[in-house]
Amino acid sequence: MPKIAIIDNTAEDAARILRLLQQIQPTSVIHVYKSISAFLSTKTTYKFLLLDINLDEEDGIDQSPKCKQYAAFIIYISTIKDRMQEAFAKNVIGYILKQDDDETISNTLTKLIQQNTEKYLTLKTIYTYQNIPISSIYKITRENRKIFVYLKSSTIRIYECNLKDIYEQCKDCMIWIDRSIMVNYKHITSFNDTEIIFDNSTKEQVNTRRKKEAFNDYIQKLFYNI
Repeated sequence: MPKIAIIDNTAEDAARILRLLQQIQPTSVIHVYKSISAFLSTKTTYKFLLLDINLDEEDGIDQSPKCKQYAAFIIYISTIKDRMQEAFAKNVIGYILKQDDDETISNTLTKLIQQNTEKYLTLKTIYTYQNIPISSIYKITRENRKIFVYLKSSTIRIYECNLKDIYEQCKDCMIWIDRSIMVNYKHITSFNDTEIIFDNSTKEQVNTRRKKEAFNDYIQKLFYNI
């Protein structure tokens, strides 16, 4: 299970968040810190960091770039409502208000952790079955009746399956931009009328008939996962 850190200088709030996390992630390793400086000093890496904003002399949003090298995903948890837009960055996946009740916070944390915990596709390659992290996939295509999975800098041919079956295993991340091409929305940096651009600088043309539906699917996934 993922390692989780909490940074909160209010003992009561930290204890509450710790209790809720222990209920929804009973097997996870969870550490609590009173300050960002204390968190950074350990040089310990975590999957999720629950970060307060007002931390005495530290500001969680301003100091978050320093935290990114030790946390894959940041979830802000604060009493402040009006800094939500300012808070979001590439690896920020949520903004939780402490004044919400326990059930609301637990449900939100459960959703965010589940959506951002690594999932795999188990697919047959030329030699054997391989577990491919969905987060590493850029696109999956059918070309001349052959299925290919494109990663950042490599391509894997897949056997004994079809695109629809694969889509059912990863539909939370994948978008159809053509009847024979699906792409991972998490790697899209630009989506315009004719093409999408990935974060590895590669491009893919969007089918004219499908572009409206594909763009709407992209927007829905993007905002649902904020």
